[in-house]
This record gives sequence, structure tokens and C-alpha cells, in this order.
Amino acid sequence: MPTSSRSRSTTLKQPLRCSIFRRALRARVFGEPLHGPFAFVTLASSAEEARKGNFKIVTAGAKLRYAGLRPGKYRLIAVDGRDFAGEFDDGAAIFAKAPEIEIREGDRITKKISRCSMRIEAILLLGAFRLAAQTASVEGTATDAVTGAPVPRAHVMLEGGIDGQPGRYGTTSAADGRFSIKGVGPGSYVPTAERIGFVPLQLDARRRKEQIVLKADDAKTGIEIKLTPTGSITGRVTDSDGEPVEGAFVIAEGNRDEANATTDEKGQFRLGGLAPGKYRVKASLGDMPGGRPEVRTDGTEEVHNAATYHPGKVAVLAGQESIGMDVQLVRVPFVRVSGKVVGLPAGAEEVTVMVWQGAGGTGTQIKPDGSFELWRLDPGKYTLRAEWNTAAGDHAQTAGTEVEVAGSNIDNVELRVVADSNIPGTLEFEDDQIKQLVAKELDGPRVQLESLGAEAEGSAEALALGGLFRLEKVPAGKYRVDILDGNHLYVKSMRLGSKAIDGAVLDLSDGSGGADLSLVLSANTGSISGAAAVDGVLIILTMDHGETHIPVRAGGTYELPGLVPGTYRIGFEDDDDDAMETVEIKPGEKVTKDLKRQ
Repeated sequence: MPTSSRSRSTTLKQPLRCSIFRRALRARVFGEPLHGPFAFVTLASSAEEARKGNFKIVTAGAKLRYAGLRPGKYRLIAVDGRDFAGEFDDGAAIFAKAPEIEIREGDRITKKISRCSMRIEAILLLGAFRLAAQTASVEGTATDAVTGAPVPRAHVMLEGGIDGQPGRYGTTSAADGRFSIKGVGPGSYVPTAERIGFVPLQLDARRRKEQIVLKADDAKTGIEIKLTPTGSITGRVTDSDGEPVEGAFVIAEGNRDEANATTDEKGQFRLGGLAPGKYRVKASLGDMPGGRPEVRTDGTEEVHNAATYHPGKVAVLAGQESIGMDVQLVRVPFVRVSGKVVGLPAGAEEVTVMVWQGAGGTGTQIKPDGSFELWRLDPGKYTLRAEWNTAAGDHAQTAGTEVEVAGSNIDNVELRVVADSNIPGTLEFEDDQIKQLVAKELDGPRVQLESLGAEAEGSAEALALGGLFRLEKVPAGKYRVDILDGNHLYVKSMRLGSKAIDGAVLDLSDGSGGADLSLVLSANTGSISGAAAVDGVLIILTMDHGETHIPVRAGGTYELPGLVPGTYRIGFEDDDDDAMETVEIKPGEKVTKDLKRQ
């Protein structure tokens, strides 16, 4: 295939009109050439599409295909894979600099983006069919789900697939709420919409429409998209003496949504743009762990106001404001948490003691002798961990140590550096049938150690061949042991040296001590199934299994097979926590659970 190259970025001013026309160019994004081993590529017809493009990851020499394109002008945008976070801050700027391509009826265009080792071929294909004869159209109305009034200037989209490729079409509703999308390629789509002041339809499981299947020449009309108005919460934050607090950080925490705000000089706040549901409202001063309380000689004393929740959950209704949700901060004593980091290796730099609570954390530098002291922690449970950079530039950390802050000091906490472990292991089986099942696999199952806790880092994985495996350089910490294969196997029990362990949680806080690890595998999983009268998405939750989403099947049923024995929480995607139901699964048990919207 003949090609030509150019030494600088090129904008095509003439349309590419025939299938045999080829042009190669060096694409530049923000003036930088592509040079990495992979890139993100998108085809956009507007600056907004460029900012939130449906990017495809392509490697050097790879081909990507865009099919079913409507005639029009497009920009082909490619970004070095090592320098892209998934979305452009300035879509207009990148759109303006990208090469322009005009596609007409029947066009088949091949473009190459090349630079150093990066070479990508993009086939832009209208498909050798006529627009009028091969595409479909959709018409409908966007309305307010509460009042029934038309919603003007709503961004209406059809998202789905064309010939196995992702497709997205969009428009804006008129003053009367009506919209029309033409030139849609045949395929299956879900209509979605978004508008300031309304819940994005993607989040609104109760009102999400079923897929629209479009064939060539289809003209779907009467599509009604109902948008739910958002609600808000207002209130006032005061300190423990009842005085208004300016600059307090307030957050509304919901099952599907959250919002935050800062109080004004009167202590007032407003949390807007919230989807209907129940929320916990928390106010805090944003204090970081720091030094001792102030020493004062005027007879006063510094006060520690802890982060405080509004009592009970706040119900937010569509299009309404929940007022008077005040929060009075609770006064708590200053408590010290102190200790020492022991066994730091030579050359350790930037040693910090991190304090984690849930997924959030902060930290403080240690003293030259390895000691640390933390003040101003609110009551609650925390995980402490020492972290540092090694002489080789790698990141390292100790295992987490849990503490619970209440009304008294916690001293002599020891964060000990433990060397990584190399752990040889064997697989054992609950019965011969499982052993024979695994023996038939060509590659064998994989043993995976996954760190527990949102603040944890690190994992390890090894292939088990002939029932043997070896986990290399496992950092100290707590792990969940999983078996990765297609047979729904799970770890029923373990043995680390002479220590018997029931379940799949492996504590290596003190390392492995050179012991071998033996895993007993079982395939005796359970399942949950039943009726679900409301169209939506299910969630299944457990303490150490994470979260799984599955759609309700046509006919209003669902099934969750291959569940490891344990306790689960199940419900609809947009249910509040108190609406979720608890289900206990025993080995081999098939539980029937019908779900109803509360």
C-alpha cells in the first residue's frame, strides 16, 4: 500500500472521497508527536465529543475500524497513551488542532497515524450504502417526570452498538421538548438524556428505558424520555457552643449520588443537584492530624469540634428542597496517638505515617529517631501505616495497624518493617472430582492475593502447575486469596506452616516466616435467584467479595450463580442501604429471593 509522510502535523483541507485514496501523516496532539507503544484514538464531529470521546486503545501497528458513519466532517484525534487521563480539559482546543476528514456517501477511507514506533491505521467506513436507504431515525419528547412539562435544551443521546462497534448519536431538545435524531446506523440503542437540574438518565434506573432496536429505514416515533428533577438540602452548621461556623465542609452521602458545599459567614449551606433518595449529611472543619493543643494564658482553651452527622437520614424528593437540616458539631477531647517506625532500611526517604479511615487518608512525617505523634483525630477506627521511598526509587510500606480513637491517648504503637515473603504452596482439593476438573486445564488455575482494605496496596499472583505454585515478593499485610479459573473454585481453608486458617483471608502482617502455604479448594458454590418486578440493576454486596452488578432479565427474573458461601446484601441499584436485604449462602445452597421495590 503506497504511503507518504510529512514532517509536521497536517490538516486535510480537501475531502477524501474514494476508497483507493491513501494518505499517511504524523499526527500531533497539542503539538506533541506520538511516540509511545500505545495510544488513545477517537473520531469526533464536535468539540464536545472530543472532550468526552469514546476513546479506543490501540497498539503499534494495530488497526481500528469506525463503521456506519453518517456523512459529514470529523476530526481524527490520537493521543499518546502515556500522557492521557481519559478526558480532555479543553475539547475545543484539541478538536481545532486535529486533522479534519470529510466523509461522503459510499466513502471508504484509510488513514495512517505514524511516528517512530507508533503506527496506527484507522478505517473510516460509511459502508458502501446510501444514507437514505440504510439508516434509521428516532423522534420523541423530553419531559419533566414530575410535572409532565416539556424539557427544552436537554442533551438527548442514543448509545449502543453498530456492527459490534460502539455507537453514539445525539441532539438537543427544542423549546417544546421535542427531539429528532436522523442518520442512525442499524443497531441496538438505549436513549439517555442529561440536563442541568435533572438527574442524568444513566443514573436513574427506575426510569431507564429498554433498548431500541433499529433496522434500516426504521422511523421510530413517540419516544418519551422522562427526566427526574434533582432536589437539594439546606441547613446551618454551628459549633459545640451553638455559634455559626464559617468555612465548614458539608457533604451529603447517598447510595448513588453525593454533593458537597462550604458554609458561609452565617454557617449556612446548600447541597444541590441531588438525585431523589436518602442521604447522610456530615459537617467537619477539615482538621488534619497535627500538633498538640494550643497553650493559652488567657484562661481559655482550644476546642476540638469533631466531624458530626445530622441525626438520621435526610429524604430528598424530586424537585424539592429539604430545609432546616442543621448540624451542631460535637466537642471531643484532644487525643494523642504516638509510636515508632522500627526497622527502616538504609536509604529510606520521605518516611510518612499515613492515617487511613475508609478510602481517605492523610499523614505526618516521622522524627529522626523514627517516632511519630498524631493529634486532632476524631473518634473512630483508623489504620496506621508507614510509607517511604527506597534508595532505588520504589514505594514501600509496612502492614497496617488498626487503632480505635476514643477518649484517651494511644501510645507505643509499633509500625514494624517486615521483609517481603516468597511463599511456595500447594493445592489440595475437597474431592477427587474437583482435582480431575483442574487436571484437565492446560494452563492450570492462578492463585491471586488481593490486598484487603481501601487503603491497602499490593497484590501477588502465580500460576499453579501440577498443584504447585510460588508467590514472589509478597509485602506484609492482609490478603484475600482467590482462585482465577472458569470452574467457580474458591478457597475453603488454608494452612500456613502448621497454622490452620478457615476461609480465604491470609494475614501476613508479620510475613510468612518462611512457611509453605496449602490451599484447600472447593467448587461447592451457591446461588441466589428469583423474581424482580421492577426493571433495574441488582447489586450484591459482601464484606470481602466486593460488589457485583447484574441486569434483570426479560420477564423480570434474575440469577446470581457461583457464589462463595457467606453473607450477602442484595437489592436494586438505587436502593438505600436500609432497603438492602441480607442473604446467607451455605455451601451448595440455592436460595430463592424475590425482590420488590420498597
